[in-house]
Formats: sequence, structure tokens, C-alpha cells
Amino acid sequence: MVTMSCSGNLVWDVNKRLIGYNQPNSIRTNYLGRREFVQRLKLEATLNVHDGCVNTISWNDTGEYILSGSDDTFLVITNPYNKKVKKSIRSGHRANIFSAKFMPHTNDQEIVSCSGDGIIYYTHTEKSPDYNRQCQFTCHYGTAYEIMTVPNDPYTFLSCGEDGTVRWFDLRMKTSCTKEDCKDDILINCRRAATSISISPLVPYYLAVGCSDSSVRIYDRRMLGTRATGNYMGRGTTGMCVRFVPAHLSNKSCRVTSLCYSEDGQEVLVSYSSDYIYLFDPKDDQARELKGPSEERREELRQPPVKRLRLRGDWSDTGPRARPESERERDGEQSPNVSLMQRMSDMLSRWFEEASEAQSSRGTRPQTRPRGEKLPVSAEASGSPPHESVGAPASSSPPTCTSTSTSSSRPSAAEPVLSLHYSSEGTTTKRNVYETQNIRRPSVKMVYKGHRNSRTMIKESCFWGNNFVMSGSDCGHIFIWDRHTAEHLMLLEADNHVVNCLQPHPYDPILASSGIDYDIKIWSPLEESPSFNRVLADEVITRNELMLEETRNTITVPASFMLRMLASLNHIRSDRLEGDRSEGSGQENEDEQ
Repeated sequence: MVTMSCSGNLVWDVNKRLIGYNQPNSIRTNYLGRREFVQRLKLEATLNVHDGCVNTISWNDTGEYILSGSDDTFLVITNPYNKKVKKSIRSGHRANIFSAKFMPHTNDQEIVSCSGDGIIYYTHTEKSPDYNRQCQFTCHYGTAYEIMTVPNDPYTFLSCGEDGTVRWFDLRMKTSCTKEDCKDDILINCRRAATSISISPLVPYYLAVGCSDSSVRIYDRRMLGTRATGNYMGRGTTGMCVRFVPAHLSNKSCRVTSLCYSEDGQEVLVSYSSDYIYLFDPKDDQARELKGPSEERREELRQPPVKRLRLRGDWSDTGPRARPESERERDGEQSPNVSLMQRMSDMLSRWFEEASEAQSSRGTRPQTRPRGEKLPVSAEASGSPPHESVGAPASSSPPTCTSTSTSSSRPSAAEPVLSLHYSSEGTTTKRNVYETQNIRRPSVKMVYKGHRNSRTMIKESCFWGNNFVMSGSDCGHIFIWDRHTAEHLMLLEADNHVVNCLQPHPYDPILASSGIDYDIKIWSPLEESPSFNRVLADEVITRNELMLEETRNTITVPASFMLRMLASLNHIRSDRLEGDRSEGSGQENEDEQ
């Protein structure tokens, strides 16, 4: 006989739901709004179904299965209750899978996915691999960041990417497209990287688009079209009804790493790389009078100085045990705890500083490649820090992903190629003059802080029920806040490095998470009593703030860059020796023109 206390009812009801005794929505309705609900979350299961970082997870409509995509280029459908894999699909992708969704009303048999090389695959789980490999769209150039399906629509889906376009595909018209430089399905050309999209759940013709210029634009899709449908408008401002930029980011370029509408469609949650999470109401217009960048012409965006280089594969600044440089210096950290990769990063930064100082003393700009040539800069685990691509024009060489092996048996995360050459070229955008009186300008309604979002381009934040907001973090934790007050309510250690993805179950009080670890974690409110270590949470938040500032001017580079830096240093030292010899011989060059 089991005696249930008041605090134990939740555990009992969860168990009743798992055996099919309760209605699907009963627990969600009865408990999801309570603080004790999130403070009783506990790791219930770990799904080891991938051999790479898991960059995308999504539930099917019934909540019976999870669809996941990974650096290993596999799509996997898993039953999280019995931990059995229903289907493991070799996708055909040649780069990291960044987003994957079930098409609605297809009995979970049709999937759309996109990857770091910009290719979109339309996969039918019951068709042969040879058939599925033919169903690809190569329209994006550069990384394709996100796939978005339309509620109750089994035929159309949208995508966004580094090439600055949002594309709308209709599977009734075609199931593949390999046309060179295809523009048929462009819905919006943002003219800067489009990094995240979201569709209002109740009014699905409203489409929110997050870009690399810190802005979120909401469009009415009824006013938009594509060349394929014969009514493409050709302007990125057509159909725009809302534009949102936090005031302090109006002259900066912070990538939007996730967008999420609330269940009722009344609010939008926006997560910024190297910054925080903001809540806004699209119907609000209070920010209209605030002075911001001109709609007709944006001023040149200045790049922050690069003070530190990080070697690809160095995850020393991520995870629950990571510490800011100030703490390491204070403790004189040169201990066995310092990884080889971290030591190499430190050495690389010293080389870079030495080369920069030497070049500056000679009155030249530090360059390790000819002007304008692109240098591969890494972006770890499905994303690059936003400051690495700040100011890069949409027409510049787009990021691509590569996969390299490290000393461990597991492959390293794939990383886009970005430019280290900062210039003003392409950072000034001239925009067509247009009427703006009908475009609402919401002000920030709420801000959520404490997490750290700088190492990866995929860092999801989302609503859970009506009262909670949550996000992944570079410190390896899941953060949960009170939606209405922004009070920090719960901290869950969920990854050895970075938590990227969070997806609540559509009915049950269950949360799925994933990140740099090669697994999916399932969380349920199974603790007997609420538990929240606020002292630990405050320590993590303090460290995150310090480390967020440290990473604002840190970029990640591949191992090959280390060799280039060494060659550059040798060249500089040779020049110095030649200069010393010239001075010693009494040669003069004052008369040289």
C-alpha cells in the first residue's frame, strides 16, 4: 500500500499517465503552471541514438516519438518511453544536420531536414535510400539553419539560411530542385543571414524572421509570394508588419539563435548570441519614438577588437566545470586540469598578439593571407559565435561545414568557414525608401538573463506552458525562469559542454534536451519534493556573465590557422633581422619615394 502525500501526487499522476490511466492533458493542466513542477524535474532517461552532436530534436504530434538530427548526418526516430529506435535513416546530408521536422498529417512518414552545406532533403521513411537521395533541394548557398513546417499543412514548408533568404517550398509542385542559383522559391530576401524563423501557431500566415543584424521582422505571408507561384514581390520589406530590435543592439550585429511564438501567438521569445533572451508583444508599438538606425541607410558596423583566438575543439570554456580567465589566473591555474587544447589556444592567442603588435609597430594591418582571401574560422557544434561573422555582407562567401577527427574516437563538430578579414566593405546597407507608418515597433517586455549563449549558432529558448521560459546554455545547464517576472526558478545540469536544444512534450510534463553530448536527455518531475540550489545557481550565473564578456571578442579557428600564425611569426622575425642588419650597415632610405 502506498500513502501519497500532497507533494507526492505529481509523481503518482505522472506514473498513471505513463500507464495510460490519465488523460493526456490532465497533468499539463493541473501542474504545469506551478513553480514546484519545474523544481522537481529530474533526469528520467538518456537516449544514446547518435554518434555526433545532436543539433535538432522535435516531437511528433502525438508525443509518442522524437525526431532527431546530428553531426553524424543520421535522422533517428525514437520512442523515449521504451528507449527503442523506430527508424534510423542515413539522410544523404554531407554536413551537420541543423533542423529536421515531421511534415504534418503524414503519419510521421515524411520528414524535411536541412544541413550546414545548405541542402534540404525531403525524406519518406517508407521509401528506399536511393529514392530519398533524389529528393533534395540545393537552392540555398551557405548554411541552411532552420526548417519550419506550417500547422496542418502536409505539403508546404519554409527554410532560412546564411544566404539571407527565406524560401517557401510546395511539395505538390516539386520534390527536388538542383537548379543552379535557383530563385524560384524565395519568399523573402533579407539581404543578411536569416538565422531563425517561427510561425504563429494560431495565425499561421504570420512569419517571424530573425537575422544576423539583431532584428526580428514579422511578415504577413498573405502579402508574399514566390516566382514559382507567379507573384514574387522582390522586396524584403513587402508584407512586413512588425520590426523588433532591442535598443542597445540597434547598431550591433547579434545573431538571433532562436525564435519562438507563445501557444496563443500573443508573444514572441527571441534569443540573441552573445546577449540575452527577450520577450516582446508584436501588437505593441511603444518603441516607435525611440531613435534607432535609419531605415534608409544603416551606419557602418564597427568590429570589436579580436583579443583572443580559440583553437577548434577547445571546449574548455564550456560545461559545468568551466571557469572565467580571472578565476584561473587568480588560482595560478597551470594544473593537470588544463587540457592540451586549452594550452594550445593560449599559445595561439599569444602568437596572435605578438604578430599584431609587430605589424602595428611597422604601421601595417596584421594579415596572414592576401587581402580579401577568406580564412576558415570554426563554428563549433552547429554554430559560430556571432561576432565572427559580424559585418560580413550577404554576398560574401557563405559558411560551409567540414568534419575533422581529433585524438578521441569521436569526430569533432563540423564548423562553417568564416572570414577573419574585417573590413567595412558590405557593412553599409542601402535600403529602399518605403513607408513605415504601418510597421509596429515593439519595445522589450521582459528580459531573461543568467545563461550564456556564445559558442553555438543553435541555442534554443522556448515557452513551457503559460508560466515558464527556458533556454540552453554554454555552461551545460538548462535555465528555467518565471515568464512573467523573469525570476530564475530552476537549473539543471544537462550536458558536459553546451545545451543547444530544448523541446517540451506536446502533452506530458516531459522535456527533451540535447547538445554537444552525443545523446538526448529526457526530464520529468520525478523528485519527491521541490529542490533548487539557489547558491549554486548564483555562482553559475556570475561565472556566465564574466565568461560571456570574455567570449565577445574571441573567435574559434581551425588547427591549420595555428600553422599559418607560426609561419607569419617566422616571417615577421625574419623581417626584423633584415631590418637590424640594414640599420647596422648604415643604409639610409629617407630619400626613397
